[in-house]
Amino acid sequence: MTHVFFSFPRLLTAFHHKAGRIAALFAVFLLAACAGAPALDQPENYSQLPKDDKLRHIVDMQDRLDRVSGTLQIGNADLCRNQVRNLLGFAATNKYSYSSGMTSTASQVFGMDERLQVTNVIPGGGAQRAGLERGDILLTIEGKPVPQGPTAETETVKLLSPIVSKNSSVKMRIDRNGTSYDLVVPLTRACGFRVELGHTDNVNAYSDGQRILITRGMMRFAANDNELAYVIGKEMAHNILNHARTLQTTEANKKTIDNLIQVTPKATITSKPAKPMTKQFDLDSDTLGLAMALRAGYGIDSAVDFWTRFIRAYPASNVASYTAAHPNSRARLELMPKSISRIKSAEKRKQALSRQK
Repeated sequence: MTHVFFSFPRLLTAFHHKAGRIAALFAVFLLAACAGAPALDQPENYSQLPKDDKLRHIVDMQDRLDRVSGTLQIGNADLCRNQVRNLLGFAATNKYSYSSGMTSTASQVFGMDERLQVTNVIPGGGAQRAGLERGDILLTIEGKPVPQGPTAETETVKLLSPIVSKNSSVKMRIDRNGTSYDLVVPLTRACGFRVELGHTDNVNAYSDGQRILITRGMMRFAANDNELAYVIGKEMAHNILNHARTLQTTEANKKTIDNLIQVTPKATITSKPAKPMTKQFDLDSDTLGLAMALRAGYGIDSAVDFWTRFIRAYPASNVASYTAAHPNSRARLELMPKSISRIKSAEKRKQALSRQK
């Protein structure tokens, strides 16, 4: 499935396609954000699922990943420096957005056809404020017909790019249950990281400076959206702090992400980073990641329990594991309670000052 993200001026990559993920459009998210929402039931035997259930499972995971990562990226735009982008704040697909073997399944399961249909609306984004809803069909953008068919996504990117580069909002016409509506969608500033779903049951996460990948196994391990926010926030912090570039692991992590976004990753591509994270980088990314989680509305009091459970379940004895790539477990757990206390105090002071203005 190709999951399109509309984010400009830089094009993000899409969910998955025959050769990986194609150019994407929006940044997307479904449902109102609920920071403590439980994880979806995610089966261990994913590869053995019937095609319909497999497609539903992938879509559900992507929805959850988008919802949490989108909330984090909108809530922390001011921390992303040169990595901030304009978002329309929704995702759209058609039946061709799915891998070739699932085109007919996408039509049957989700009612997809030649037209681009909204599949997610990000909480707090411009699309949500404008009233866009899941299931809306895109008809026109600034008076021009929205492309249809196999190349609809990439052609819509070309249509939108110059509009978004010049405007603060985008005029759209949509079809909702047979009735046309005109909407004006304001652009939303947000961090511009691409957050990908990794097609492996290994419990891991990667960042290469521009992208973040969360594996299917990691999403299963994160019991609720708070816990998923800890993982995504930490990887966002690695990108903001340029850790991959400093450690010279950008290319190794890029190759790993390129591989794992494939529907069927190559087993010959190693998932081991070129170098483990340094102690200071690990501590810094924990602190910044948790601060971003709190700023985005996620509770951070359970972070120590989450990482303690994680480290016990996945020790560093496996050289390709997340814990091996982040080997400073004891120092992380010792510092985290103090960091959480400081972060919460700082956020309370910020809120108090905001109320006084």
